[in-house]
Amino acid sequence: MKQLEETQLWNKTQHQLRSSKFPLLHKYFYVGRKLWTVLNYILSSMKIILLFLCLIVFFFISYSQKKKTNPLHKIKPLTSIESPLPDDIIDKLVNSDYAKSLSSLKAHVEGHKVINSTIGNAGFILYLDNNSWALAYRIDNKISSEFGSGSIAEESINKINSSKLGNASVMSIDNSPYAKERNILIDEVRKSHGKIIEGLSTGDNTFNFAFKNGMELDFQLCNDKNNTPSIRVYWEQW
Repeated sequence: MKQLEETQLWNKTQHQLRSSKFPLLHKYFYVGRKLWTVLNYILSSMKIILLFLCLIVFFFISYSQKKKTNPLHKIKPLTSIESPLPDDIIDKLVNSDYAKSLSSLKAHVEGHKVINSTIGNAGFILYLDNNSWALAYRIDNKISSEFGSGSIAEESINKINSSKLGNASVMSIDNSPYAKERNILIDEVRKSHGKIIEGLSTGDNTFNFAFKNGMELDFQLCNDKNNTPSIRVYWEQW
């Protein structure tokens, strides 16, 4: 309908200009009309080209992100420097004083969804869906924890950063899986957002937050390339 009205207006204007005392106006008006048509065509083509370029950029970024992700992070490492632990050692770890000290933390986080996080060079804070939080951080050669509800004290927040620890984001010098691979803490921890914590997995003075389908925030104690104590965190399946 709109196109029909524009055509009728154009025809009416042409007729008026032909019958006017200024025939050149009709010529200029005709040329202007053609230029306007060409300009509209160019603008429409540019929109299509811009849309196409945006799609190319989107797929390029997606492909780059996939290349950066080691597919081994979705499965247990194919090779390990450690032999399987004997049952008595596993039993000792599970029933250790350290593991028992985490029982309150486990009860606090179990069944709750991670909605946000804060990252530091010594650890991280997970904010949960019931207005509570849980904190894991490195102190000496141990992963310590805190938890609570409501606002978190500045003193607790400061524990996830330490001037005594380095930065192992580029690599670690430890002989462990992915030691030579980049590790961006904020990217790895964010992968837990929207996921429900099912419990904790414990080791020798270490623990990980455990999620559905065997996924964990694998908290590693390591040394950076300058041999300074550091941490690494992976969204990992074990």
